[in-house]
Amino acid sequence: VLHSFSAIILIVIIHFFLKLPLLSSFANTTDIALILSYLIMLCVGIWLLIKSFQKKIITEQKHSMANLLFVSSISGLVPCPGALIILAFSISIESMLMGILSIFSMAIGMMITVSLTGIIVIISKNTFLATFSANKPGYRIAQNTFSFAGAAFIIILSSTLLLGALLNEY
Repeated sequence: VLHSFSAIILIVIIHFFLKLPLLSSFANTTDIALILSYLIMLCVGIWLLIKSFQKKIITEQKHSMANLLFVSSISGLVPCPGALIILAFSISIESMLMGILSIFSMAIGMMITVSLTGIIVIISKNTFLATFSANKPGYRIAQNTFSFAGAAFIIILSSTLLLGALLNEY
């Protein structure tokens, strides 16, 4: 939901506060918004990579609920590209309310899907890591590998998307 809400805020800022002519530059507005989204996603990936290296150094670091909520909140600040396009298009046809309602219905469906997927991933990861004893080096290696691989995947994906958006833009 935060993911979609940040898209609504970004488009409203671009449209109303910056007074950019959205009707004549629909494609430009979505391109700019997508580039900003990918940059934020890249920053989140870099932050997670730094945290994974810090965790490797501090091997006894515990995962706290505050840390999990922080990462989730930061990730949610990346505007949803689909919501950006829907709202920019709905503004261009002068139907902002329908765009916002469409985004909220999409956000509810995605919230359910992503939550269930997250639960399955967490259960699978914990089951896999439970095969290692907490005192064995294999546990720490597996834990560090998961942290590093996740951060690296986000960096590679966001860099690829950003590069594609920039090459498409220019």
